[in-house]
Amino acid sequence: MSQIKSQILSRIEKHTHSKSIQLDFDYLMELQREQAPTLRSDLVEVCVIESFVKLYEDKTLDYLLYEYMDQQSTRRTERTAA
Repeated sequence: MSQIKSQILSRIEKHTHSKSIQLDFDYLMELQREQAPTLRSDLVEVCVIESFVKLYEDKTLDYLLYEYMDQQSTRRTERTAA
């Protein structure tokens, strides 16, 4: 797991007071997949994180999400170029 993803989960954990943020996050991902089965996995993840950004109006989490999306985009571009 990337450092940014860990920071995102840690930030979400502060809001939810979760005992197992990874399990809770995976569960929310599954629920989102059920609601939007045609959505790519990376976009499902973004939707789940964005819901926390909006719910808690967390600008730091929003910035971390932006950084994470930029990192993922760069990785996809590098794989495509190779």
